[in-house]
Amino acid sequence: MNLFRRLALVFMVIFAALPVRADGPAMWKMADEDTTIYLFGTLHLMKKDTNWVTPALTDALAASKGLMLELAPDQIAAAGPLMAAAGRLPEGETLRATIGDGLYSDVMRVSRALGLPDGAFDQARPWFTSMSLSVVTLVRVGYDPNAGADKALSEEAARRGIPVAGLETAAFQSSLFGDLTPEEERTLLLVTLRDLNDAEAYFARLEKAWVTGDTATLDEVLNESMEESPELADRLLHDRNRTWAGALATRMERPGTIMVAVGAGHLVGNESLVELLQQKGFMVQRVQ
Repeated sequence: MNLFRRLALVFMVIFAALPVRADGPAMWKMADEDTTIYLFGTLHLMKKDTNWVTPALTDALAASKGLMLELAPDQIAAAGPLMAAAGRLPEGETLRATIGDGLYSDVMRVSRALGLPDGAFDQARPWFTSMSLSVVTLVRVGYDPNAGADKALSEEAARRGIPVAGLETAAFQSSLFGDLTPEEERTLLLVTLRDLNDAEAYFARLEKAWVTGDTATLDEVLNESMEESPELADRLLHDRNRTWAGALATRMERPGTIMVAVGAGHLVGNESLVELLQQKGFMVQRVQ
């Protein structure tokens, strides 16, 4: 599978308006005598008509006194400018000089096919170019960053008066990409250009697996692609999972019920957040 697709999910509906379904995206519950944490895996972008809200999810959110996302709403607002700044080449450098004429020609070919102006990425770093091409491609075939599950959960929590917090900051997330090495950036761009043609089929499979709670397929689609770059897998998934597991273990020391909603790839497969919490001795049971 393809690395750029997992990264597109890192980057880049109110409940009452959506029909509910009997099955649904996977959700887990970690609880002791006075603390409950629901773990829900999200998609950061999807098609607007995707039917994914379930009674179990609605009840879990209603019972929660707090919602934790990867980024709090104020940090989401800050993320765009920070990503743009981190994705800009230093003064005097150009994308063409950075990646060479051949790869730059491929970028121009894809960019023109998407209707983007010539020179749109002249001052962009390779990782930002890769991310931008991925997101534009998905938007063109109907996927909407504003229709992501994270946004819907945040809006529903606000409607219910439930506080929303973040596990990370926008500055940290921008550094995940800003600190990539030149070799990692080039590899990412090459993989993106190679795999853009089947992005629509990939996301259709991903969305189907997600809405039906098919965690085996989610693991295959989201995480097995990361095997071609173990360093990026550690940076974008495993290191963050370990940090979050520590934070949630500490949160279990305080009473109350909260929901934690993070990208679905963090909750499935080896070194997932679920697995790491179980290794710490917590009982984490799937409830949807």
